[in-house]
Formats: sequence, C-alpha cells, structure tokens
Amino acid sequence: MEYLPDVYIEKTAAGKALESAIKKMQSSNNVVAKAGWFSSARYKESIDTKTGEITGSDKHVAEIAMQNEFGNPNRKIPPRPFMRPALIHGKKLLQEIVDSQAKKILSDQSTVSKALDLVSAKYVGLVKREIKNLYSPPLSPYTIHMRLERRRRKVMTATLTKPLIDTGVMFNTITNVVENE
Repeated sequence: MEYLPDVYIEKTAAGKALESAIKKMQSSNNVVAKAGWFSSARYKESIDTKTGEITGSDKHVAEIAMQNEFGNPNRKIPPRPFMRPALIHGKKLLQEIVDSQAKKILSDQSTVSKALDLVSAKYVGLVKREIKNLYSPPLSPYTIHMRLERRRRKVMTATLTKPLIDTGVMFNTITNVVENE
C-alpha cells in the first residue's frame, strides 16, 4: 500500500492503474490551455472614426474584442457578446470532449496537453461560430456610412452591415495555446 497526498491506494491492478493516472495528472498540474487574442495579435492600422482615414495603430485585438463583447458607452458601441455565448452554447459539447479525453488519458491513449489543446481549439471554433451568427444589434447608420466610404477608397472591408466582421482581423487572429505556467 502506498500513500499519495490525501489518497490511499491499495496495490491491486486497479489500484496501480489509478496510482499511475494520478501521478500522470499531478505531473501535468502546471499545464494550462488559453484561448483568445494574445499580445502578438494587433491591428496594424486603425480607422479614424471622424474622417474614415487609415492611420497607424498598434492596438491589441483583445482590446477591441472586449469592447465588442461588453460594449463601450463612451464610443456609443453596444455590447455584442460572442465569447460568453460560445461558452454557454458549447458547454455540453466541451464537457463531452473533456469526458472523452479523461478516459483516453487514463488509458494512455492521450495526454493532458493534447486534451487541453482539443478543448481550447473547440472553444475557438465556437467563438468563431458566434461571431458569424451575430447580427444584432445592427451596426449604426454612421458605421455603415464609414464602411461604405472606406470601400469607395478601396480600403478592405468585408461587409457593410455585418457586426463584428469588418476587416476580418479579430475573426482570423483568435487562437489557442497550451503551455506550462
């Protein structure tokens, strides 16, 4: 019989398998999954909201994503949540992946890192789906006008009326990573 912190395991075949699984999990304690926009994801240009002109920028995409998620009353931008609904709508699917991966980890068919990568990558996909499906609240007439002006000047804009997708930078730079803390 062997003791692990707060766990007593009898030396049977099942006990040895459980002990091995616990040790494997303990060795992965500092592995974390992250999904979102990291410091390397930046807007290289910005659009002056008064003139519609392109200016130099270096804004973090995460900053704009949060502004879209929660709104910005100072800039008259309403909340357009897409990260929280992705988690709410995908909760069951994410839990199924976790359950399936836990079984694979215990039977040496996967690792904690691989499982975390699968879950966080799936969350990224869920966020993208929410972005694609969000149409409300609609863009203001002013925002549509500014997009139309940029299009006339041959400045890339994906759509005139779709919220959350203008140049595609936010949509295309969300990613996931698994790392040691």
